[in-house]
Amino acid sequence: MRAVTGKMVVGRVLSPYLVDPTLVVNELRGPWRLRGKAVAQRVTSEDRRFVITFKEEGDRRHVLQAGPWHFRDDDVVLAAFEGKGDPADVPLVSINIWAQIWGLPVPIKTVEMGYLLGGKLGKVVTVSQVNKMIVDEHLRVRVVHRLDEPLRKFIDTIVTMSNGKTNESIYYVKYENLPNFCFCCGILGHTTATFCNIPKELRQPSYTTDIKAPAFWKNSQTAAGSGHHQRGGLVKLPEFAMAGA
Repeated sequence: MRAVTGKMVVGRVLSPYLVDPTLVVNELRGPWRLRGKAVAQRVTSEDRRFVITFKEEGDRRHVLQAGPWHFRDDDVVLAAFEGKGDPADVPLVSINIWAQIWGLPVPIKTVEMGYLLGGKLGKVVTVSQVNKMIVDEHLRVRVVHRLDEPLRKFIDTIVTMSNGKTNESIYYVKYENLPNFCFCCGILGHTTATFCNIPKELRQPSYTTDIKAPAFWKNSQTAAGSGHHQRGGLVKLPEFAMAGA
């Protein structure tokens, strides 16, 4: 008997409650735009993860590249699984998400600034641009957000211009298609103080829904972040230096 390999992903739902993986696949079949079948199977793990086997490799690639995906507003974390080893050992520690950085003056709203500022939110996957020009109202960056880190509400930075003058600025951040998160600690995966790790006597809301932005659709762009977006990589830095958190 031959083990099944390839066309699989391992996943889990960021929810404090038990979730049926078959129900997850059934509800996401439409948003995933599946061309073939997909079957979910629960596996033994502490975080209640599951494996999904796809009939079509194109379906698997799309599901892995796009997102974030939601199951009833909770994030579905996914990673490639080649059928070797224990799926419980596959790291499920981050998601890719589009973030909008608000308030940049036009002269410094550049692809380079996208990589510099986006790097404060997480590893930058890509910056939304057309022919290396920013055409969106806000600077949009797709970043790798670690699930054990709180969402960033703003980026506080000091910009040193080429003439030597410095300017301390705060740029507010909004996340597109943001799943459930805690208004106390800013961590994805729970929404009430009942599940928050902050000591009860210190819990108080520090986030609002202002951090949410609707999913962005434009021209031929797809949910996978294709279209006019350029993959992350090395770029020439602009003629200013930055400091601050």
